[in-house]
Amino acid sequence: FFTSSSTDYYTCTKLNFTGSNLANCPYANTSYFGTTEGNRTLKPITAKVADGGIVWSPFEHSAFTVDYLHWKISDEVQQQDSDRLLRTDSACLLGQLDITSPTCVTAISQVTRDANGLILQIDTPKQNQSEETLNVVVFGMNYTLVTGGAGNFTFEGSYSDILKHTFVQFTGDAAINLLDTPFYSTEFKTKENLSVTWDFHKFGATFYVERYGQTPNYAAALTVAGYYGPDAAPGAGRLGTWTIANMSAKYEVLPGLVVSANVVNLFDKGPPLDNSYTGISNQPYNVFNYNDFGRSFFVQASYKLPK
Repeated sequence: FFTSSSTDYYTCTKLNFTGSNLANCPYANTSYFGTTEGNRTLKPITAKVADGGIVWSPFEHSAFTVDYLHWKISDEVQQQDSDRLLRTDSACLLGQLDITSPTCVTAISQVTRDANGLILQIDTPKQNQSEETLNVVVFGMNYTLVTGGAGNFTFEGSYSDILKHTFVQFTGDAAINLLDTPFYSTEFKTKENLSVTWDFHKFGATFYVERYGQTPNYAAALTVAGYYGPDAAPGAGRLGTWTIANMSAKYEVLPGLVVSANVVNLFDKGPPLDNSYTGISNQPYNVFNYNDFGRSFFVQASYKLPK
């Protein structure tokens, strides 16, 4: 048993509070009684995984790789999220989702409302997710330039692209494309990274850059319409890419004694600005995709005893 609060999306939408004005809804912070429990009917998770790749080394100290990965997961066990449940319940009651589908029948049964349609109680038990499929391709490169007097320079990089990501919540539901349905997923489709490492005698330094692709903004995730159509929340769209850089250096002061320093988020780059947030969240960015830690410094000394 627990008590909590969340947005009553169904009631707010009926009162014409959506998108950026959702914070003005009198039911944007509704308190309710909740229950959660185990489920003796849960099935064991099963997964079929396959991957393949090639490596090409056209010249000395180099490697180019291509990898393809495939996962098909059945009966994945998930603890339901209260906010997701209330958004699903709203979409079903508003006719945005098929109210006769297994997803809607289950969601509506887990949200208890009074005669005026206001939330009294929700139930979030553990459930089996029927099926999830994921296909990913990853390109990589590695090259070391040996210069002799100036030391060695190693260049590494990779690019990953999610080609397919679908899931079926319950048997009988239609498959959902998670890459184009932000109501269910706000994941990054692409990611890239590049690093340069310089090793010179007892000194070494690495400069590392990582770039994250576009993601849906907050408004796009409010309704099943996502980015498109008259049912999409006002201001629904995509956020720009996010690039952060890290730098590290180390020096062997004495045999076995190494001093190192690291700077994370070297240029103090914050998450992409999302003006579609309503003000009822603790932070104006998606905590599952971004952080606002800013620039961080770490200094360390380590010593290994001789064998």
